[in-house]
Amino acid sequence: MKLRALALLIIMSFGIQELEAQRKVKPVWIGAGYSYPVYAEVLPENVEYRANLLRLYGSYAPFYHSFWRRLSFYAEPQLAMVSLSPTDPELQTTSAFDAGLNLGVRFDWLTLDKLWGYAFIGAGPHYMSAETSLQADGFIFSDNIGVGFFIPLPESKLDVGIEGRFRHMSNAGLQTPNGGVDNFFVGIGLFYKPNWDSGCHCPKW
Repeated sequence: MKLRALALLIIMSFGIQELEAQRKVKPVWIGAGYSYPVYAEVLPENVEYRANLLRLYGSYAPFYHSFWRRLSFYAEPQLAMVSLSPTDPELQTTSAFDAGLNLGVRFDWLTLDKLWGYAFIGAGPHYMSAETSLQADGFIFSDNIGVGFFIPLPESKLDVGIEGRFRHMSNAGLQTPNGGVDNFFVGIGLFYKPNWDSGCHCPKW
């Protein structure tokens, strides 16, 4: 009888702890950033597809107070101002753009006391205005994968984020040609945590 009562008490204790965890704040990030193309694919027309990427960002960590606390879901609207730069310097550069929404997951880990890393992967619908024999213009998909780190700013709810990412754009065979257009970027961003206290709230192992 005593053992049953003890077991019931332990179960109730776990249940109360879970309810308390659900009431705790679950982190939200909002921010914006810029990514510079360190590698631009050369199209068959002998022009580089140099996409200067502007990014808005929002993410939510619904499992922050559980085993999966290092996972966040994010949405990232993107707008790229594209320079189609000829490999022949005597030819004129032309302009284009691409835009879309990237949806994905981010995984965070603590690296140092004031520095924490992250990795992310995502995909989403996109539009590409450039006409090239490598990739049909119009509706496409954008796949993004990358790594970076956050630096919390002292006495604030702000983080500076620095990252590298690879982006692949293609249309999943919906139209031809579908050779895909790739870029590697180095980016920087500023992120605000509206429901966090100041300082580093890094998910620990």
